[in-house]
Amino acid sequence: MNPFFYISKRFKLTFLGSGILLLCIVFAFNSASRSNRNGLIAEFPKVAKTGEQILFHFASEGEVSKVRVLANSNSLGIVQIGQNKALLSFKFNFNGVKKLRFIGLNSQNDTVAIVLGELVVGEINKKTSLKTETINPPLYSSTKSTISEPVFKNPVLLNNSNLKFPPTPEEDQVNGRNENVYAKAIGHPGAEEITEFFEDIEDDAMELSKKYTVPASVIMGMAALESGYGFSRPAVYANNIFGIKYWGGNTGIAYQLRGQPDEKDGTLKIIRKTADGQFIYDESNRMDNWYRVYKSRRECLFFLVEEIFLHKTGQWKKDYSDIAQVYKNQISTGISKKEAAYDFLYAIGKRGYTHKGGAYYADRVMKVIDKWKLNQYD
Repeated sequence: MNPFFYISKRFKLTFLGSGILLLCIVFAFNSASRSNRNGLIAEFPKVAKTGEQILFHFASEGEVSKVRVLANSNSLGIVQIGQNKALLSFKFNFNGVKKLRFIGLNSQNDTVAIVLGELVVGEINKKTSLKTETINPPLYSSTKSTISEPVFKNPVLLNNSNLKFPPTPEEDQVNGRNENVYAKAIGHPGAEEITEFFEDIEDDAMELSKKYTVPASVIMGMAALESGYGFSRPAVYANNIFGIKYWGGNTGIAYQLRGQPDEKDGTLKIIRKTADGQFIYDESNRMDNWYRVYKSRRECLFFLVEEIFLHKTGQWKKDYSDIAQVYKNQISTGISKKEAAYDFLYAIGKRGYTHKGGAYYADRVMKVIDKWKLNQYD
């Protein structure tokens, strides 16, 4: 009889309205039930010996088509679901508690399920209990954050600032325009500020490039384009240099870009329409104009690469890790880094990183890369 104690963990997805996922945490010990529709079940040992072959059993009754397995944020591999089942074997050669994460992906490489757990391998010095928790991912962003910055609701009142921005209709009902939310600070950036921006992010971009084999030129080019070289409102007030959305609404960890044009297909409540045809929206319950707040640009850079490009923990809905692997393969086969960088940008744009498509996004970022010779950092 196998001495291992096994645990089955069930994951349930509940949909509300247009597809917002509700959090459902399920604790299930020693259970073989597979009754949850749209679910991912993971079975694995509670304890194992060092160097012993460990089997991870998966079952899916929903849209999960493959499972990525992570231990302490390191990938153990990806298995395809066949006939609603899959199996992965692995040997751990070092003692310790392994923090496990099983990420269920659908056929479009979107995260649709996450299962968490722990596995104790070999002898450890302290008593460890197995924790089991299942969570559902949010649509586009992480469910939780340790960032403690306040929610910024009115850019006009924020401190940073000798900087001034073109006004929104809420800020100036005569001259304000909704598209001004995307504008850079007035009079910025100057030539020296552009140089300072690249100098500020180049070390982190090269560190990420070296560690994960992703194009530093793309990271830097995207940052420059998306943030106006660090002078967009999200960049100034949230250290968000990629315009990364947070779809959790007013949670206390996000910055609201008030006045942003309606991205809810005309369903937002309009408080007032200006004489110039601009809109002042009811911002109280909006979900489409919140942006993640980062403690630093470095934190933002690492989030882009580790969570969006590489999908390391499944916090981001879209999975672009296969695109990152294609880039890595291209580099190893001798394709020019510039060509590989373009292909990378085209692929993530086509996959949905931007609603304007792959060619449009790749061309815009490559113009920045070429202008500032950012390929030198790859």
